[in-house]
Amino acid sequence: MGRKNLLDLANEHAAHDSSAGTPEDARKPGPTTAVNSLRDSMRDLGLNGVQDLDAHLIETDGPQDRLTVNDPELAQLAESIKTYGQQVPVLVRPIPGQLNRYIIVYGRRRLAAIRSIDPKIKVKALIRNVDEREAIIAQGQENNQRLDPSHIEKALFAFELRRLGYDNRVI
Repeated sequence: MGRKNLLDLANEHAAHDSSAGTPEDARKPGPTTAVNSLRDSMRDLGLNGVQDLDAHLIETDGPQDRLTVNDPELAQLAESIKTYGQQVPVLVRPIPGQLNRYIIVYGRRRLAAIRSIDPKIKVKALIRNVDEREAIIAQGQENNQRLDPSHIEKALFAFELRRLGYDNRVI
């Protein structure tokens, strides 16, 4: 008998438990509650860890924080990723109502570099369920850590956020 993944066991057990019993049984604490809790915890762990996503599942819409993505440094980044692999994951958030589709929060250059190497390469990504405001703040914090954003890029990003209706606290 082969080993089973804990999530597989939890799903099998939950499916078995839900196929029998009465509604009163569903309210009783017991193995089903524990198994559901375990399954939910395992799902949350998966969402909080780095995952490999197909590059074509990630949209790049949203406020741009760079003047261009296709600069000479992109070729250097692509070469580095080709040689050493992707060292830093991108951050994405699920697109509401679309299964397995994501929108990038930060890491557009990494994503562009990976796509330029081979669109079939998996992108290492953190998936977070954040709203647009939280995504903008995360993008701004990530950009603030970069060494090379120009004053013009910062100003244009702030202008775009203002145009989209964000207040000064977010900007």
